Amino acid sequence: MYASAFIFACVALGVHASVSLPDPDVEWLFEDGSGDTVADTFGATDGTIVGSATWADGSLVFDGATAGVKFPDSDLINVTNGPWQNRTVIAIFTPADVGIPGQKQVVFEEGGRTRGAVIYVFEGMAYAGMWNRAEYNWNGEWPSAAASSNTAHAVAFVLRDAIDAVEPGRYEMWMDGRMVASLPGGEFYNHGDDTGVGHTNQNVVFHDDDGSGTDRDYYSGSIESIRLWNVALLPEHLEAEATAVEPRGKLSVRWAAIKARR
Repeated sequence: MYASAFIFACVALGVHASVSLPDPDVEWLFEDGSGDTVADTFGATDGTIVGSATWADGSLVFDGATAGVKFPDSDLINVTNGPWQNRTVIAIFTPADVGIPGQKQVVFEEGGRTRGAVIYVFEGMAYAGMWNRAEYNWNGEWPSAAASSNTAHAVAFVLRDAIDAVEPGRYEMWMDGRMVASLPGGEFYNHGDDTGVGHTNQNVVFHDDDGSGTDRDYYSGSIESIRLWNVALLPEHLEAEATAVEPRGKLSVRWAAIKARR
C-alpha cells in the first residue's frame, strides 16, 4: 500500500515538475530544532514560542493547551502595505485530534475582529476564513472541508484580484490540492492585531462569530510549514504544492522536494 502511494506521489511530482513557484514573502519551515524562536526563511518575520511546544523532525508540536507562536507586526503581513488585492497562505499540519468537542484549534491567524484571516480545525472540519468588516464591509467567508486526525493536510486560502468591494469568486479555499470553494471577497486592508500560530494571539473571527480575546483556541498536533505570498498562486501551483500523499499522513515525497530547494 505504501509503495503504491509512493509511486503515485512520484508521478504527481513529475506531472508538476515544470510548474515554477514564486518565492513566498514569509516562510516558516519549523526546522529550527531547538530554542524558542521560529525563524522566517527570509529573516523578516521571526516568531517567539510560548507554552509547551516541542521540536520534532521538521515540525513543531503543539500541546493543545498552552503552546503557540507569537509574531510581531510585519509590513509583509498586516501593516503599512495594505490594502492587499492578492494573498495566498498555505499551512501544512498534522492535527492530533480533529474532534475535540467545542474546541477551535487555530493553526494560523492574522488580524482581529474587524479585518483578518484564519485557518483552524473544529469538530472534524478544517476552516479557512477571511473578513474585512470596515471600509467596504465584507462580513467574511469561512468555507470548510472534512479533516482527519493524525493525517497531514495542506490547507490554503487565496485572495485573488480583489477590489474595494465584495465581488464573486475573489476568495478561495484549497485543501490537499483541490479547490474547496470559490466565494465572494474583497481586498484586505491593514490589520493591527498581531499574528498567531497554534493559538489565537490577539482576537479572531470564527464561522460562528466567536473569537474575542487573547491566548485561546489552542491547537493540538504538529505544524510542518506555513508560507505566505502577497500574490494569488495559480491553480497549478496549488495543485502541485499542496497535494497530500502517502497514507501514513505525511507529505513526505512532495514536501521533501520543497524543503530541499531551501
